[in-house]
Amino acid sequence: MVAEEISAASDLRNALRIGYFTYGEIGHNTCGTCDFYNETLSFVSIELLPDPI
Repeated sequence: MVAEEISAASDLRNALRIGYFTYGEIGHNTCGTCDFYNETLSFVSIELLPDPI
């Protein structure tokens, strides 16, 4: 899943990018084992615009 998130984010314009991907919680799933929940991707893209005339 991480690779899909990063790939989608990198498809944006040719702009400066910074981000943070983290797992939120660890808890029981329906099989009775532990799993990750609430993954979060925080992403900022900055593009410099040309000076107005």
